[in-house]
Amino acid sequence: MTQLMKSSLLLFAAALLFSGCATIMHGTHQEIEVSSSPSGARVWVDNNEVGVSPLFVEVKRSDEHILRIELSGYQRAELTITKRMSGWLLADLVVPFAYLGLPIDLLSGALYTLTADKFFAELEKEDI
Repeated sequence: MTQLMKSSLLLFAAALLFSGCATIMHGTHQEIEVSSSPSGARVWVDNNEVGVSPLFVEVKRSDEHILRIELSGYQRAELTITKRMSGWLLADLVVPFAYLGLPIDLLSGALYTLTADKFFAELEKEDI
Protein backbone atom coordinates (compact mmCIF):
# COMPACT_ATOMS: atom_id res chain seq x y z
CA MET A 1 0.00 0.00 0.00
CA THR A 2 1.41 3.37 -0.97
CA GLN A 3 1.98 6.16 1.52
CA LEU A 4 -0.70 8.26 -0.19
CA MET A 5 -3.28 5.48 0.21
CA LYS A 6 -2.34 4.99 3.87
CA SER A 7 -2.63 8.72 4.53
CA SER A 8 -6.00 8.88 2.75
CA LEU A 9 -7.39 5.95 4.75
CA LEU A 10 -6.13 7.45 8.00
CA LEU A 11 -7.70 10.81 7.17
CA PHE A 12 -11.00 9.13 6.28
CA ALA A 13 -10.99 7.09 9.51
CA ALA A 14 -10.25 10.21 11.57
CA ALA A 15 -13.10 12.08 9.89
CA LEU A 16 -15.50 9.26 10.74
CA LEU A 17 -14.24 8.96 14.30
CA PHE A 18 -14.42 12.66 15.07
CA SER A 19 -17.74 13.35 13.37
CA GLY A 20 -21.13 12.05 14.34
CA CYS A 21 -23.67 10.44 12.05
CA ALA A 22 -25.80 13.59 11.85
CA THR A 23 -22.84 15.82 11.04
CA ILE A 24 -21.81 13.52 8.20
CA MET A 25 -25.28 12.80 6.82
CA HIS A 26 -27.13 16.12 6.96
CA GLY A 27 -24.80 18.81 8.23
CA THR A 28 -25.17 21.67 10.64
CA HIS A 29 -27.37 23.90 8.46
CA GLN A 30 -30.80 23.47 6.90
CA GLU A 31 -32.15 25.12 3.77
CA ILE A 32 -35.60 26.74 3.94
CA GLU A 33 -37.63 27.76 0.91
CA VAL A 34 -39.33 31.14 1.40
CA SER A 35 -42.01 32.42 -0.99
CA SER A 36 -44.97 34.75 -0.96
CA SER A 37 -47.95 35.83 -3.00
CA PRO A 38 -47.45 38.41 -4.29
CA SER A 39 -43.73 37.74 -4.77
CA GLY A 40 -41.08 40.41 -4.40
CA ALA A 41 -41.52 40.81 -0.64
CA ARG A 42 -38.56 41.52 1.63
CA VAL A 43 -37.49 38.49 3.68
CA TRP A 44 -35.97 38.72 7.14
CA VAL A 45 -34.35 35.96 9.21
CA ASP A 46 -33.75 36.75 12.88
CA ASN A 47 -34.09 40.50 12.19
CA ASN A 48 -31.55 40.40 9.34
CA GLU A 49 -32.78 41.15 5.84
CA VAL A 50 -31.69 38.29 3.56
CA GLY A 51 -33.34 39.10 0.22
CA VAL A 52 -36.57 39.17 -1.74
CA SER A 53 -39.07 36.34 -2.17
CA PRO A 54 -38.92 33.76 -3.59
CA LEU A 55 -35.58 32.54 -2.26
CA PHE A 56 -33.82 29.85 -0.27
CA VAL A 57 -32.12 30.66 3.04
CA GLU A 58 -29.67 28.50 4.94
CA VAL A 59 -29.93 28.59 8.73
CA LYS A 60 -28.23 26.78 11.60
CA ARG A 61 -29.99 23.68 12.88
CA SER A 62 -28.86 24.44 16.44
CA ASP A 63 -30.92 27.63 16.73
CA GLU A 64 -34.55 28.61 16.57
CA HIS A 65 -35.37 31.24 13.95
CA ILE A 66 -37.98 33.88 13.16
CA LEU A 67 -38.77 34.39 9.48
CA ARG A 68 -40.63 37.53 8.46
CA ILE A 69 -41.99 38.61 5.08
CA GLU A 70 -42.87 42.27 4.43
CA LEU A 71 -44.29 44.05 1.39
CA SER A 72 -45.47 47.65 1.31
CA GLY A 73 -49.28 47.83 1.39
CA TYR A 74 -49.63 44.30 2.83
CA GLN A 75 -49.77 42.85 6.33
CA ARG A 76 -46.52 41.22 7.29
CA ALA A 77 -46.28 37.47 7.83
CA GLU A 78 -44.11 35.79 10.43
CA LEU A 79 -43.13 32.22 11.24
CA THR A 80 -41.20 30.91 14.23
CA ILE A 81 -39.15 27.85 13.38
CA THR A 82 -38.18 25.66 16.32
CA LYS A 83 -35.74 22.77 16.56
CA ARG A 84 -36.22 19.18 17.63
CA MET A 85 -34.00 16.12 17.89
CA SER A 86 -33.51 14.38 14.57
CA GLY A 87 -33.61 10.65 13.98
CA TRP A 88 -29.83 10.66 13.79
CA LEU A 89 -29.73 10.46 17.58
CA LEU A 90 -30.78 6.81 17.25
CA ALA A 91 -27.93 6.16 14.80
CA ASP A 92 -25.45 7.76 17.20
CA LEU A 93 -26.66 5.44 19.96
CA VAL A 94 -27.12 2.19 18.01
CA VAL A 95 -24.39 2.05 15.35
CA PRO A 96 -21.18 0.57 16.80
CA PHE A 97 -18.78 3.34 17.87
CA ALA A 98 -21.03 6.07 16.42
CA TYR A 99 -21.72 7.22 19.98
CA LEU A 100 -18.20 8.69 19.90
CA GLY A 101 -19.57 11.33 17.52
CA LEU A 102 -22.57 12.16 19.72
CA PRO A 103 -20.84 15.11 21.46
CA ILE A 104 -19.81 16.48 18.05
CA ASP A 105 -23.40 16.24 16.78
CA LEU A 106 -24.72 17.95 19.91
CA LEU A 107 -22.16 20.76 19.93
CA SER A 108 -22.39 21.43 16.20
CA GLY A 109 -26.19 21.37 16.19
CA ALA A 110 -26.29 18.64 13.56
CA LEU A 111 -28.37 16.46 15.88
CA TYR A 112 -31.33 18.79 15.41
CA THR A 113 -33.80 19.31 12.61
CA LEU A 114 -35.94 22.39 12.14
CA THR A 115 -39.73 22.18 12.23
CA ALA A 116 -40.19 23.78 8.80
CA ASP A 117 -38.35 23.61 5.50
CA LYS A 118 -40.81 25.85 3.61
CA PHE A 119 -42.52 29.13 4.38
CA PHE A 120 -45.20 30.36 1.99
CA ALA A 121 -47.13 33.48 2.92
CA GLU A 122 -50.33 34.61 1.19
CA LEU A 123 -49.99 38.31 2.01
CA GLU A 124 -53.20 40.18 2.75
CA LYS A 125 -53.71 43.83 1.81
CA GLU A 126 -53.61 46.26 4.71
CA ASP A 127 -56.86 47.96 5.65
CA ILE A 128 -56.76 51.61 4.72
